Amino acid sequence: MKRIQLIALLLAGGILAGCSSSGDSDTTAASTTVTVTPSNTTAPSDPEKNPVGAITPGEAKDHLVQDGGVYTLYSPDGTLAIKINTAEQMSYSVYRVRDGETTEWVRESALGVEAGRKTYYKNATVTSATATEVNISYPLYGNQRTADGHCMEAVLSLSQGNYSYSLEVRAYDNGVAFRYVLPELSSVSGLTELTTYALRTDIEKCWYGVNNQDYESEIASHSPTRASSDIITAPLTAELKSGRGYISIMEGALNESYPGVNLKAEGRSTYSTCFYTTPTVNAGTLSSGWRLINIADDLNGLVNNYNIYTVNEAADETLFADTSWIEAGRSAWSWNMTHSAPTYEQMKEYIVAAALLGYEYNIIDDGWPAWTDYKAKLTDLGVMGEELNVKQLLWGAITAGTSGYNKTPDKVSVDTYFKLLAEPTCTVPRWTSGGATPTPTPPRSKSTFWKRRQSCSTSSTSTAATRTPALT
Repeated sequence: MKRIQLIALLLAGGILAGCSSSGDSDTTAASTTVTVTPSNTTAPSDPEKNPVGAITPGEAKDHLVQDGGVYTLYSPDGTLAIKINTAEQMSYSVYRVRDGETTEWVRESALGVEAGRKTYYKNATVTSATATEVNISYPLYGNQRTADGHCMEAVLSLSQGNYSYSLEVRAYDNGVAFRYVLPELSSVSGLTELTTYALRTDIEKCWYGVNNQDYESEIASHSPTRASSDIITAPLTAELKSGRGYISIMEGALNESYPGVNLKAEGRSTYSTCFYTTPTVNAGTLSSGWRLINIADDLNGLVNNYNIYTVNEAADETLFADTSWIEAGRSAWSWNMTHSAPTYEQMKEYIVAAALLGYEYNIIDDGWPAWTDYKAKLTDLGVMGEELNVKQLLWGAITAGTSGYNKTPDKVSVDTYFKLLAEPTCTVPRWTSGGATPTPTPPRSKSTFWKRRQSCSTSSTSTAATRTPALT
């Protein structure tokens, strides 16, 4: 029995941060977990000059400071802080502390979620606050070998009537992150997120794409002072005047319980949270993705910020027990040439082209679910690729959509998509080349690439074996 692999190329709703290399992540919760009590409660040293105070870096308990209903979490080196105000409607702000001076990078902004006709993170009581020092490391392909996530993490446990839930917060030396963890709900009639991002008022321009659910919109410059009905696709990157720094808003660690979010410009460098379409949320415990706000002095610091990697869960040890199949390589990609959904016949041509160029992969892009008997044809392409030593990358996308985190745009369920990747098989080889690579018909685009390909091809004929698809 010949075994054929189709490898997933998955564009997840939210942020596609990049590709990590094979290997195990190293997640370490260092130092102590401490409940804030009056013995380690400290007020800011000078509220007028330093609204979040200044600390001497130390144990985790020294990085979580309480002043009445305000909790401030400091980064490992003590230079970045996120302040959570728990009075009435909860809010947050972000500060940088340097040389005894404090600069507000994110002005006071709203926190909160409305779910099941109830508003959370409003009029809630903090029942406990814990602080933990966390060290997370992921291996990477790129300009550094690992993504290191050293941060301080705080969990504010909240009580509101009969409900108990929490807010999780992280402070890195180059950014902050937070997420909502709501109580288990028997029913959810609607979902609205109240989070806002009131950035510094000295923002010169903001870069982002709009009105595209699949994260493929053109990234353009926008004025931070103007309100707009456009739906913004994260990441949003703000550039300060005179090149004084950058702020980037993004989302990570999406899960099946809570859809990905978008943003809207409200004017005055302020952005609110919205959903691209009205989400349907299942009953149960809701846990949002992490909302990240990264801060950098220059483009180098912005590009080399890996916080989004470190909020994601480590790879499933069962699913990724064997990572030897994960290999970097070059790929043929039809959409880059035709800008349209590929046909089954075109994919055969591109597999041959990839083989002639010595490429390791071919991308089967959006459109394959519309093929007649697509399961058999995917198996056929997998076998053909194996014969020509070209692995197939199968495109799929998960978006917020009207049904949450559970479908591709072509209405193939996520479960079905992953079953397609679960060891497709066939009983006999379904592509033979007769000792030479076949000569495909070039697409309508008469590019130099195809002319060169034709000049290198052989006139030998090819034969196809009897086709008996049996995909499991």
